[in-house]
Amino acid sequence: MFVGKKALLLDMNGTFMFGEDRFGETEDFSKHYFKIGGLLPRNEINKIIRSVYDSLEVKYPDEKYRHSFPKLETAIQSVIRPTLPKAEIMKIVDTFAFHELGYIVAAR
Repeated sequence: MFVGKKALLLDMNGTFMFGEDRFGETEDFSKHYFKIGGLLPRNEINKIIRSVYDSLEVKYPDEKYRHSFPKLETAIQSVIRPTLPKAEIMKIVDTFAFHELGYIVAAR
Protein backbone atom coordinates (compact mmCIF):
# COMPACT_ATOMS: atom_id res chain seq x y z
CA MET A 1 0.00 0.00 0.00
CA PHE A 2 2.89 2.42 0.67
CA VAL A 3 5.16 1.36 -2.21
CA GLY A 4 5.97 4.24 -4.53
CA LYS A 5 4.61 6.94 -2.22
CA LYS A 6 6.63 10.10 -1.62
CA ALA A 7 5.05 11.02 1.70
CA LEU A 8 2.61 9.77 4.26
CA LEU A 9 0.39 12.48 5.69
CA LEU A 10 -1.29 11.88 9.03
CA ASP A 11 -4.29 14.01 9.88
CA MET A 12 -4.73 13.58 13.59
CA ASN A 13 -7.80 15.84 13.79
CA GLY A 14 -6.42 18.00 16.57
CA THR A 15 -5.29 15.15 18.83
CA PHE A 16 -1.67 16.29 18.90
CA MET A 17 -1.44 18.79 16.06
CA PHE A 18 -3.06 22.18 16.41
CA GLY A 19 -3.91 25.02 14.02
CA GLU A 20 -4.35 22.57 11.14
CA ASP A 21 -7.09 22.36 8.53
CA ARG A 22 -7.57 26.08 8.01
CA PHE A 23 -10.46 25.86 5.54
CA GLY A 24 -13.06 28.05 7.23
CA GLU A 25 -15.36 30.40 5.33
CA THR A 26 -13.26 33.45 6.27
CA GLU A 27 -9.94 31.95 5.13
CA ASP A 28 -8.29 33.78 2.22
CA PHE A 29 -6.31 31.11 0.37
CA SER A 30 -5.02 33.67 -2.12
CA LYS A 31 -2.50 35.07 0.41
CA HIS A 32 -0.28 31.99 0.26
CA TYR A 33 -1.12 31.33 -3.38
CA PHE A 34 0.10 34.77 -4.47
CA LYS A 35 3.27 34.42 -2.35
CA ILE A 36 4.25 31.39 -4.42
CA GLY A 37 3.52 33.11 -7.74
CA GLY A 38 -0.08 32.07 -8.39
CA LEU A 39 -1.76 33.86 -11.29
CA LEU A 40 -5.49 33.23 -10.87
CA PRO A 41 -7.70 35.99 -9.47
CA ARG A 42 -8.31 36.01 -5.71
CA ASN A 43 -11.98 35.00 -5.96
CA GLU A 44 -11.17 32.15 -8.37
CA ILE A 45 -8.43 30.54 -6.26
CA ASN A 46 -10.61 30.83 -3.15
CA LYS A 47 -13.51 29.20 -5.00
CA ILE A 48 -11.29 26.37 -6.30
CA ILE A 49 -9.83 25.57 -2.87
CA ARG A 50 -13.27 25.59 -1.24
CA SER A 51 -14.71 23.37 -4.00
CA VAL A 52 -11.84 20.89 -3.70
CA TYR A 53 -12.18 20.81 0.08
CA ASP A 54 -15.94 20.27 -0.15
CA SER A 55 -15.52 17.41 -2.63
CA LEU A 56 -12.90 15.70 -0.44
CA GLU A 57 -14.86 16.24 2.76
CA VAL A 58 -17.70 14.13 1.35
CA LYS A 59 -15.30 11.33 0.40
CA TYR A 60 -13.34 11.31 3.68
CA PRO A 61 -15.78 9.17 5.74
CA ASP A 62 -16.83 7.00 2.76
CA GLU A 63 -15.52 3.42 3.13
CA LYS A 64 -14.98 3.03 -0.62
CA TYR A 65 -12.19 5.66 -0.44
CA ARG A 66 -10.45 4.11 2.58
CA HIS A 67 -7.59 2.69 0.48
CA SER A 68 -8.00 4.78 -2.65
CA PHE A 69 -8.49 8.38 -1.55
CA PRO A 70 -7.94 10.68 -4.55
CA LYS A 71 -4.68 12.53 -4.96
CA LEU A 72 -5.03 16.23 -4.36
CA GLU A 73 -4.02 16.96 -7.95
CA THR A 74 -6.83 14.67 -9.18
CA ALA A 75 -9.35 16.37 -6.89
CA ILE A 76 -8.28 19.79 -8.17
CA GLN A 77 -8.56 18.72 -11.79
CA SER A 78 -12.09 17.46 -11.12
CA VAL A 79 -13.31 20.94 -10.08
CA ILE A 80 -11.39 23.28 -12.44
CA ARG A 81 -11.39 24.03 -16.12
CA PRO A 82 -9.24 21.45 -17.96
CA THR A 83 -6.97 24.03 -19.62
CA LEU A 84 -5.14 25.11 -16.46
CA PRO A 85 -1.37 24.55 -16.84
CA LYS A 86 0.31 21.88 -14.69
CA ALA A 87 2.48 24.51 -12.97
CA GLU A 88 -0.63 26.38 -11.85
CA ILE A 89 -2.24 23.16 -10.60
CA MET A 90 0.88 22.47 -8.53
CA LYS A 91 0.57 25.96 -6.95
CA ILE A 92 -3.00 25.07 -5.99
CA VAL A 93 -1.75 21.78 -4.51
CA ASP A 94 0.87 23.71 -2.52
CA THR A 95 -1.74 26.21 -1.32
CA PHE A 96 -4.11 23.46 -0.19
CA ALA A 97 -1.27 21.65 1.60
CA PHE A 98 -0.19 24.89 3.29
CA HIS A 99 -3.66 25.19 4.83
CA GLU A 100 -3.46 21.60 6.11
CA LEU A 101 -0.31 22.37 8.10
CA GLY A 102 -0.48 22.76 11.83
CA TYR A 103 2.00 22.66 14.67
CA ILE A 104 2.91 20.20 17.39
CA VAL A 105 3.52 21.55 20.85
CA ALA A 106 7.07 20.91 22.03
CA ALA A 107 7.45 18.33 24.79
CA ARG A 108 8.40 19.68 28.17
